[in-house]
Amino acid sequence: MAAFQASQGSVPSSLLLPGTPWAFTQDDLLTTDQFIRKAEPLGLRVRREDLRRLHEERKLVPLLTIVDEVDRSQVVPSAIGSTSWTYLNAVSVAAREGRLRDPWTSGTVPDYERPASEDDRRWWDGLLWSSWQLLDLYDVENVPTPVDVSLAARRRTRTIVLCALSARHLPDVRGQASLPVGLGWDELRSLRSVLPGTAAIGALGIDAGLLREEAESLLLLAHSRDPLRDWLPLVRRTDSAAWDRLRGSAAHAIQLRLAAEILLRTHEELVKEGEVEALPDFSASRGWHPLRDRIAVQRSDVRPLDDILADFGLVSRPRLLLLVEGETELLQVPLLITTFSDPRPEFIRVQRLGGVDVNPQLLARYVVTPRIGQRLGDGWMLNAPLTALMIAVDEEGSYATEEKRVRLVRRIREGIRHETVLQGGGIDDEALEFLVQVRTWGPSGCYELANFDDDDLVDALSTGGTDDESTSLPSRDAIRDLLVEVRQGQRKLDVVVGRCRTTKPDLANRLWPVLRAKAELEIESGVLVTPVVRVVADAEEMALRVHPRVRALRDPGSKSNEQVPGPIDDR
Repeated sequence: MAAFQASQGSVPSSLLLPGTPWAFTQDDLLTTDQFIRKAEPLGLRVRREDLRRLHEERKLVPLLTIVDEVDRSQVVPSAIGSTSWTYLNAVSVAAREGRLRDPWTSGTVPDYERPASEDDRRWWDGLLWSSWQLLDLYDVENVPTPVDVSLAARRRTRTIVLCALSARHLPDVRGQASLPVGLGWDELRSLRSVLPGTAAIGALGIDAGLLREEAESLLLLAHSRDPLRDWLPLVRRTDSAAWDRLRGSAAHAIQLRLAAEILLRTHEELVKEGEVEALPDFSASRGWHPLRDRIAVQRSDVRPLDDILADFGLVSRPRLLLLVEGETELLQVPLLITTFSDPRPEFIRVQRLGGVDVNPQLLARYVVTPRIGQRLGDGWMLNAPLTALMIAVDEEGSYATEEKRVRLVRRIREGIRHETVLQGGGIDDEALEFLVQVRTWGPSGCYELANFDDDDLVDALSTGGTDDESTSLPSRDAIRDLLVEVRQGQRKLDVVVGRCRTTKPDLANRLWPVLRAKAELEIESGVLVTPVVRVVADAEEMALRVHPRVRALRDPGSKSNEQVPGPIDDR
């Protein structure tokens, strides 16, 4: 690969950087001590004597030096305005006074150690490093090589280019910006119009055609060294604060990718100016290429976050949404699931339906409708894992008879089919039958009557409390008589609960130990009798079948679909 160097074969002077608008405001300009501390998160432990040795060998040379001697012939332009940043301000003053030097060309190596006679609070070595040189430090410390002047020159040229371009692109890539005193976001945004890409590169004497080459070289390095490279689709969707928490090779790989992104964004800027050819589009390709490993999400290849999370078995949507009707179910069903099944809320999520007369079609169409992606063979890729729906209710209202339940479920399934077709996809009957199911507690009546006998209910209701000590609770026999009327349909259970001066949530809590004991015995024996235990078992089976890796849907009209209908597993 061609060396990244100035067009005339030399390294551009670092003294050009202070004259670049917004220089060093978005990347870091570091003292030697700061540079050493910044190296630690990369897993690099260096000392001053190590840096001095690298300087002498010209493997790694500081970016700038501020000296005491004034030389008016070395005054350089500075675009650095007033700032509270001590060393950035020192660079600006030194540039105007002729005290700023480029260590690459000065030919001398200063003393990195403080003389014993100097005050530790006031002395410094005058050396300043770019945070981009940490990339070079990683290489010279982890990949020892003989002294190669051309390689060192290439690395230094890359550093200077990155320093000159960071203010243009790093805020957009990282999603944050550092604003000097008196300047705002609008001024930073206008930087590209003030200094076009061609002028920015031309001022350094850089061959614009090498931007892409160097960027791809950095991405290749990142790919080979990154322990999280398989997690890159997820890493790139996190914010820069998460990147900053990485350590070692993973942190190094992020910095390589950030450097590559700056170069590629400058390349894209030059495309608009007609200076270079556009980058190829790899969004439709399934093969790997360095340009597919960019840290920034590309507009041409924006995958839904649910799709990315599913690659790692992580889902923000539940595998199964279980709708229940009343307060008792809403408390006890989740407890059954977390106690005897999978406790993760993304496995089975329980929500309240709100009553048997509430139509769940809108919720079902939103939650269950497959998110259709691109066409693939005889079906479609899915942009998110599937979510199935189970409704568990009393046999009343719209769910009173099998005929009513069938009619309601048919309407829900057809609504999902309609939404799928509107996305340009299709879904067959077998998939719909699996994705939407209804269960009832049976003909015994409401949830409490179906899952608990009268003895259980009398025990729970007779312990109800009241704030009025003068008001006595119904006797156990009276409660039992009331329950008989409830089972005969002559009275509502809510009325009995009220007469016993308690509430449905309190009743649910008192009944929970009874239900847990039943579930333990039935699960151990393998004979499920209690309706809610059977429903939870069915719900678990449905959730296990809706695996996050089921990522495609077959076309109901395809011939192959006659053998294997419904969702397919794209692993």
